[in-house]
Order: sequence, then structure tokens, then C-alpha cells
Amino acid sequence: MTDDRGSSLPLSRGELDRVIRRATELQFREGAVDEGELSEAEVLRIGREVGLDSDYVRRALGEVRAEAMVPALAPDSGVLRRLIGPAHVRADRVVPGEARETEERLVHWFSEAESLHLVRRRAGFSLWEPAEGFVAQLQRGLKWHGQRYELAQARQVELSVQDLEDGFSFVTLTVDLRNLRMELGGGHIAGFGFLGGGLALAVSAAVLAPPAIVGAGAIGIATGALGGLGLGRSSFRGKEERIRLAAEGLLDRLERGELKGPPGARR
Repeated sequence: MTDDRGSSLPLSRGELDRVIRRATELQFREGAVDEGELSEAEVLRIGREVGLDSDYVRRALGEVRAEAMVPALAPDSGVLRRLIGPAHVRADRVVPGEARETEERLVHWFSEAESLHLVRRRAGFSLWEPAEGFVAQLQRGLKWHGQRYELAQARQVELSVQDLEDGFSFVTLTVDLRNLRMELGGGHIAGFGFLGGGLALAVSAAVLAPPAIVGAGAIGIATGALGGLGLGRSSFRGKEERIRLAAEGLLDRLERGELKGPPGARR
């Protein structure tokens, strides 16, 4: 006999979302559903059946399609990824405004207020690197007009702007941190390892026989490298978090309509 006493309990929207996701996972895992594609009309019908407004379902479909057009992150599975941290920071947001207007606003801001130089551009996508030259370095060093120029510390910045329906755009910022990971992570490991090995050799040379000096040097290098690993990882992750906040903050301003242009900023 089936107990249906709990079947009439109301569900919140959050609980409904979790139920649908979990049921979908179970059905796909047990092979009880065809893995073919669904048309937009079928997706809209399913959305209506679970009480979702068609306008919101269409917007969600647009966001998913826009996300699929963003270039995938480069593979990152080396030793530094495991020891120090990921090589990329990615931030994305749905913002009001047509894609072309939004892209032009960000391109202008990058070149005038973020000390970035345009390397490559095509429709909906652009690639940026830190601006070079004495003036650009002086500008970043002096924190001109209060700018911290966090994005200009990265190796590269990719900008993707895709059109959505109803006057919205999907913006993605991908920041390449491989240079900072090597400088802060690999640099600390190598520097402290060299320092530890040098100190160990200097001390052991005075008290140990020659065969033991080599072993003492190796131990010194390993000990120093371990110390450098902890410091390098901490330094890199602190920088990574500041750059992430800078990217999210830029999207916040864009979303609120505050990124009209860089008043007072200079090249």
C-alpha cells in the first residue's frame, strides 16, 4: 500500500528547482530518456508544464546558446595547476544593452581606463594585452586617477559579447594569469629552493665531509622549495582573487549602466 500523506506538501520554488534537476539526473543516469535534442517549442512546453513563464525560458535559452559561443578555456593540467592554482579567471554576466553598443563601451574602457592594448578583434570577440611603453608603465605604477589596473597585470584578457533577446547581452571576461602564476608561484619555489640549498651548503661545508655536503644541499633545496611553495601559492591566490573582484566589479558597473565612458582617464 502506497503512503501518499506527503504528496500534498507544498514546495517552494527553490525546492521545485532541486526536484526537477534531481529527477533529470536520475532519469538520464538510468537510461530512461532519449538523449536526442529538444526543439525550442518542446523546451517552452516543458517550461509551461512546470509553471515557468515563456519569456524567462526564452531568455535562459539565449543565455545557454551565448555561453556555447564563448571560446573554451585552454587545457590547464600541469604541475603548477596542482601546486599553485588555476591559470584563468572567468566572469560572465547578462547585462542590458545591445551587443554592439556594449562591446564598444567595453573596448573604449579597456583602451582608455585599463591600460590595455588591443591585439585582435572580430565580431563579438577581442583579445587584449597590457599596454607597453614608458607612459603606460608610469600610469600603472602611479595608479592614475585611482585605477588599480588589476586586469593589466594579467598576460591576456579575452572579451566576448553575445546578443540575447529583448535588448540584453551576455558578456564574458576571461583573464589569463599564467604570467602571475609563474612569477609568484614558480618564482617563490625556485628562489627559496636556491636560497635553502645555498645556506645548507654553506653550513655543511664547515662541519661535514664532502660526500655529505651534497646530501645536505639537496635537503636544503627541498626545504626551501616547500617554504616557497606555501608563500607562492598564497601570493598567487591573493592576486587571483583581486583580479576576479576587478572583473566582477567591471561587470557590476556595466550592469548598472555606470560604464558610460572613462571620464578623466588618459592614455
